[in-house]
Amino acid sequence: MSEGAVAAAVAVAAEHGVRADDPVVLSDAWHVLVPLRPLPLVARVSSGRPYPKGPSEEDVIRELAVASHAARAGAPVVPPSDLLPPGPHRSGGGDLVEILDGLEPSADVELLREIGMRPVGGRIQAVHGDAHLWNCLPGPLWHDFETACRGPREFDLAALALTDLERDHEPSRVAIGAYGAHDEELLEACVPVYAAWIYGSFMMALPRRPELGPRLAEHLRWLRERYA
Repeated sequence: MSEGAVAAAVAVAAEHGVRADDPVVLSDAWHVLVPLRPLPLVARVSSGRPYPKGPSEEDVIRELAVASHAARAGAPVVPPSDLLPPGPHRSGGGDLVEILDGLEPSADVELLREIGMRPVGGRIQAVHGDAHLWNCLPGPLWHDFETACRGPREFDLAALALTDLERDHEPSRVAIGAYGAHDEELLEACVPVYAAWIYGSFMMALPRRPELGPRLAEHLRWLRERYA
């Protein structure tokens, strides 16, 4: 979990305008402690897996509330940092971590973990999370919001861009063109991160949908050759 934890900590800091150039792993146990050097800030990163395999979110929230109250009262405690809101924060890839941790370890799983946890930066806002055209009805009317999350708006465009890369899909190109101004470099960075989540979902579905095997193998080969 260490590499993903460092990437998540750096990404959350960047979302709040705080840059960490030299993060390190101090401890990797129930939580991963990441000093965000050179900042006087230590991030504690928890697995996205639900309790009991991962920490209880309610416990994390309660701990922050207790520590904040105790610090305000002058108690001898380590207070949450005032460099950014204490959280808890969620970083992109939480669902991906849970998916990959449930799969048998392999080179493909580690490829998806490394690529899928890359920080992409950009201005954070609410996004659909899986905004390809099969999740859009005429109107347009968007549906299937089960993966709604926070991220740069280019992450939603990445679903269209990946569809075009995979299928030479003109409607997706038209949709990107109709979207308006966006950061092309950021979109390029978001494509492999989105692809890692999609292909991780395919791997999880293989036992009940073995017909996905050949297509998944082709996609993983493409992802490794282009983005690894």
